[in-house]
Amino acid sequence: MVADLRLGIRARSASAALLIGVATAGTLQAQTAGEWRYSIATDQASIPADMQVNFPTVSFKTCLRAADFESGRAFGLQTLASSKSRCPTNDFSRTLGADGKSDAVKFAFSCDQGQTLSGRGEGRVAAKRFEVRLESTYSPPVSGVETIKQTMSGVYVGACAAPLDADRLEVQPN
Repeated sequence: MVADLRLGIRARSASAALLIGVATAGTLQAQTAGEWRYSIATDQASIPADMQVNFPTVSFKTCLRAADFESGRAFGLQTLASSKSRCPTNDFSRTLGADGKSDAVKFAFSCDQGQTLSGRGEGRVAAKRFEVRLESTYSPPVSGVETIKQTMSGVYVGACAAPLDADRLEVQPN
């Protein structure tokens, strides 16, 4: 009878572990709310040499909520509070990565209702870092530059040092 009881407990434990594994398998990665450091670097190959100074690498820190990642706001050009209403992300999708450690994101964005800048982004995101490739089209072209490619990366820094939506921007010359 004791052996039967132990066997029953082991079977229930194994079933519970299996259910927990099934419940966590297929779950999208959640990003960590708090302060994040961003870097947006422009691929200079498509920029005329005399215009490259106008497309520096931009770095900033911003405080984000979990909802900013769920909606796609954290991955688009409206990441800065100053551009939140100007450049909304739309068509945001997020799928589980095959490795189970990161997710794939895709989205479109449009600034000023598409009258100044629009584009698409896609990349990989994990709990405390991400990298997204952006392709943007200026309308009209800016100093002869119509399309640019950029890489936006983000790394979780820690608890927010600044209030939500308070941006700290740094521009680094190329």
